[in-house]
Amino acid sequence: MSPRVFFCQRRLDAESFRVRALSSLAMIRLFRPAPGAWALSLAALSAAPCLVHAQSNVTVYGLIDTAVRYSTHEGADGSGKAQLSDGVLTGSRLGFRGAEELGGGYKAEFVLETGYSPDTGINQQGGRLFGRQSTLGLSGGFGRVTVGRQFTLPQDVIGSYEATYLGNLVLLGYQGTTYTGLRQENMVKYVGAVGNTTLMASYTPGERPGQAVSTGATYAGAVSHTTGRVMLAGVYQVQKDVESYFGSVVPATRQTTWSVGGTYALDRAKLYLGYTWNHLAQSDTLNQAVYTGFNATLAPAWSLIGAITYDRLSRGGASGQRVSTGAILGYALSKRSDVYVAADYTWLQGEWIGVASTPGFFTPFYASNPTRIGAMAGVRTRF
Repeated sequence: MSPRVFFCQRRLDAESFRVRALSSLAMIRLFRPAPGAWALSLAALSAAPCLVHAQSNVTVYGLIDTAVRYSTHEGADGSGKAQLSDGVLTGSRLGFRGAEELGGGYKAEFVLETGYSPDTGINQQGGRLFGRQSTLGLSGGFGRVTVGRQFTLPQDVIGSYEATYLGNLVLLGYQGTTYTGLRQENMVKYVGAVGNTTLMASYTPGERPGQAVSTGATYAGAVSHTTGRVMLAGVYQVQKDVESYFGSVVPATRQTTWSVGGTYALDRAKLYLGYTWNHLAQSDTLNQAVYTGFNATLAPAWSLIGAITYDRLSRGGASGQRVSTGAILGYALSKRSDVYVAADYTWLQGEWIGVASTPGFFTPFYASNPTRIGAMAGVRTRF
């Protein structure tokens, strides 16, 4: 009689499918019991149905978002560019999410999520296998603790009151490329709730041998509170020995970021308002961004998102301004799929032009053409 492996459930729906299985056969092969112990081993396997029920659930999920885009002033000669690109709000991904009930209200959890370019199939996030997220955690009445590669607290919090959720299109969601730190490896994050208030904290060690423990480290704290139609939140983060500013190399410096903002829910819309303060100590570079927007349901299948950000830069006695704005009109084909059209506009002035024309800048601009207009049409589906 061979070991029994039970598949208790396998369900495919709009979000995921779940597979439960028992690994008794692997355990038998590992320990290789003596012939006289087989009867005892097989008797223990008779309890397999009970054990299977306690196994973890694994969810496979994903999203594919691709668009045709045209934008002006992409070249030094003022030429435009047509391209097939990733989505305006969301990046394409494939993920695995699992959870196991441990008893007593405790649960073990993990997330493995890879990002990729839908037009080429190439992994994003520097070619990492699970570059979007790779976490293991424990949750219970105390809250949730996760470790691994994950989004920073400013990315989570600022995204909650920025109308595009720090969108995938860098021209609109550019705060997520530099101010928030976006994602970090080796992070320990805590999230817990007390009534309608959520408390958050994180720490990322620098892991630099031969140097002080604090070298390259990041620590952050945040809080959010919801009451009725209003959500208010704030976050504070310090990153040590940062060596990049919008993709350009800078001397190692301490980067301090704090932000406050909130949302107000109407019957068929939500309003967003926020402020971000970001400072690089070594070069005395200060960005102050104010942003607002809305997300409205126009009809059962139609939605409209509008956002605008004003960013004032001060550096080395010079200053500059940036305005980035965009609108996305979406139509839901089903619960999982939608199509959309979007338009965006960016204007730079003063020191912002100098920053955006620095080699390595994420979305290069040129002094002769400090504006950019973009238009795109895309389709997105989730599974």
